[in-house]
Amino acid sequence: MFKYIFYFRDNIISAYYFRNSIFESLKYKGDLNIYFEKEEFWKWWKEKVNYNGENVDFCIVSDTKIEQPENGIEYSNETTWKKDEISSFLKMNKIKEEIKIATFPSMLEDKEVLEKTIFSVNHLEKEVIEIKGNESPLARHFLKKTLDIDI
Repeated sequence: MFKYIFYFRDNIISAYYFRNSIFESLKYKGDLNIYFEKEEFWKWWKEKVNYNGENVDFCIVSDTKIEQPENGIEYSNETTWKKDEISSFLKMNKIKEEIKIATFPSMLEDKEVLEKTIFSVNHLEKEVIEIKGNESPLARHFLKKTLDIDI
């Protein structure tokens, strides 16, 4: 089974393959963001991942109502997406606006928490990172800007 996560906002979509706790972006002509035209996007996606009817597990993060992707895609029996994986994706992409999240196939046991639920950055826990040692000013600046914490 293959896991994919899609981030859709303002008619722009980004696609990622999730494997070994890593989100690998699927680029369209070198670009991470793709203007979403339903039929063309799914045709591109199938070609990009060389889709041959394998079972997939989708997670869609969107600023609008989420519809199930086109027919002709075989979903696994149960989703394997976990809340912490999706939260990690939201943090990685610095998604701050309120969004909707749905999985295909639908998440059965944690339905009220995840499926078609509104998430906002306020629901995400910030990681507290302790910086040890005498890093150079450049390293401290990088950490501050990258991790968005006060040092």
